[in-house]
Amino acid sequence: MSTELVVRIWTDGASTGPSERLLQLVNLIEEWGVAGAGWQGLRARRGGEMATTQQLDGRLSGSELAERLPELKGDGLHLSTRIAAPCWRFPGETATKGSIILWVECWERSYATQDGRDYDVEGDAALMFESVGPFCALLSPGDHPNFDKVNRRVEDNLERLLDLLMSVANKLRPRSIKVFNDQGVYQPLNSHLVFFREAAVLLHDLHFLKRLWDEGLRGYNTPPLRESLSNLDRMALNLWRDEDAQLELLLQLKDRIDRTSQLDIGNIARLDWERFDNYEGDTGRIVLEYPDFMNSFLDQFYLALLDLV
Repeated sequence: MSTELVVRIWTDGASTGPSERLLQLVNLIEEWGVAGAGWQGLRARRGGEMATTQQLDGRLSGSELAERLPELKGDGLHLSTRIAAPCWRFPGETATKGSIILWVECWERSYATQDGRDYDVEGDAALMFESVGPFCALLSPGDHPNFDKVNRRVEDNLERLLDLLMSVANKLRPRSIKVFNDQGVYQPLNSHLVFFREAAVLLHDLHFLKRLWDEGLRGYNTPPLRESLSNLDRMALNLWRDEDAQLELLLQLKDRIDRTSQLDIGNIARLDWERFDNYEGDTGRIVLEYPDFMNSFLDQFYLALLDLV
């Protein structure tokens, strides 16, 4: 199976239900330029029981989806739909215009905290691309004759993804957006990109790391991160890091993690932003390693925050 690219979105939650949030994201994605592709399927789930509420076949616009979307409410509600989005693909590592499946999922806050789930991992909504491959640059020219052309098209894909994320940030005004691949726990050290509306979000991220270090995530079979120093949990720090890189990161975190109790928003305000690729907009700030941000993690950014005390 392909490794997925996963965007998690944390909102203020209370004022918007999953049906409204789903339609907001559908409209943004159509504005992004995929309206002609048509939305396929709508599934509703409550708790651990899957129930297909409505199956939408053929090509349907966002407005048609809205007309046929039932007024679904209730604790533990989870909604999802999907679309084929334009994307450069690389069959045989040759750049070709194609498409990629994009799932859009939204849920009630209670869904993110039941059956062992954790809100700091789940958030309120997700965008999931079927494969992260089209968003990852080739690392070395080697003998590859199409190295430069492939990487230019990868950057085209990344720019389009950034356009979508900026649109979500500007129009939905979420507290946070983080981009992951699905080869590790969705936690800050494994993020490739982070958007945050205010410094308090970063402070919360660091307290989540402290909880992950001390307690782990029982619902995800993730032991306390500190135990990985002697018994490495490979998924906790993402399989894209080799064991040596994971152990080095654990040691760096061990030296700093207890500083979370001393951090406050004033400390975070002292960060030298020139050290990191970032963009500050009207609704918050994006941090990433530009341009090939899916080839790297933001662990050093979070460690730098811990170094502010």
